[in-house]
Amino acid sequence: MLKSMTFGDGSTSLTKGNALTLPAVYAALAILSDTLNIPVNVFKEDGKNKRIVDDTDPPYEQSVHKLLSKSPSRLYTPSQWFKQMEYSRNIYGNAFSYIIRNPRNMIPTALRFLHPDKVRVDFNGVENRYTIYGDNGLAVLSNIKAMDMIHLEAGYGGKSPLDWAIEALSLGKSIQNAGTEYFNEGMTNKVILSHPGQLSAGAQKNLKESFDRQMKDGRTVTLEEGLKPYTLTISPEQRQMLELSNASAMDVARVFNIPPHMLGLSDPTYSNMESSELSFTKHNCRPRYRMYEQELNWKLLGNSDEYFTKFNMNALLRADLKTRYESYGIAITNRWMAPNEARELEDMNPYEGGDKYENPNTTSGANDINDDNTEDNGE
Repeated sequence: MLKSMTFGDGSTSLTKGNALTLPAVYAALAILSDTLNIPVNVFKEDGKNKRIVDDTDPPYEQSVHKLLSKSPSRLYTPSQWFKQMEYSRNIYGNAFSYIIRNPRNMIPTALRFLHPDKVRVDFNGVENRYTIYGDNGLAVLSNIKAMDMIHLEAGYGGKSPLDWAIEALSLGKSIQNAGTEYFNEGMTNKVILSHPGQLSAGAQKNLKESFDRQMKDGRTVTLEEGLKPYTLTISPEQRQMLELSNASAMDVARVFNIPPHMLGLSDPTYSNMESSELSFTKHNCRPRYRMYEQELNWKLLGNSDEYFTKFNMNALLRADLKTRYESYGIAITNRWMAPNEARELEDMNPYEGGDKYENPNTTSGANDINDDNTEDNGE
């Protein structure tokens, strides 16, 4: 059975700090944060139509769009800011960013990410109020209104996935340490040395020390005097360690709601992988995007009836080239997508007349193109 071990920091229990050294936890956090690395824009809704905010919109909405799509502050890009927020939310249970506004017109000018240890939340009976603390432990800003603090929680009461999984992950950390010890001992199973004669106690001791030293150093072992090695099969304890290691990683996948194959726990077929990733998008990514959108709509746009934020999920669901082009062809032929819309998704410039919702196989435009090609070929 696995024996009791201490962690790298000398402690005997798992903490948030040493839990991050578990490969499955690190991978899960990276996957979740990377899914936030997609475009985010502010849209204006006008009846049935919507468009991305541009220089024709009021300065306030233009500033919010710039914060989310270009630069939340001088310290980081939108990708870095969203990743920081997601890491913080999953590790500490809360993610905070203070909204810095122009005092003259209250237009948001920057989003300042804050470590959760530097923020205190108090409920005054109506809304949350926030206090920001400096490195010296003294309050820097107090009684901050909810509208001036972007606050995202991981679950009820701000308890993080790591908090919920800490007991199960303790086993995973013990397994990792046991594996490290196994590698330090030379990554070998137990070996029996057989000698044709009878060795004294001193000779046996010298032989064992020499053999163990050569095995641990990774050198070629030289056997003398008719010695024969017999390698034992993997022990029940080692087999249990491997099985429990997979079980611990599977617990991580469950806690963070990530398909096991993303953590290297399975080798699915293409169809199974596609289905699993669609399920991940539906049950993990989409709810998180909606949570971010609602918070940003509330704190940055005041729940406007005209303007709203939106993650571009098309960037996450981007298929291979052949599948995308076939999908565009179906959409354009059935007239619910214009050619220029498809070209925009492929980062291509629009062309004149490409904004019409027409079936190119039945409209005169298709014949005009064919006629042009005929003239170009000299026919």
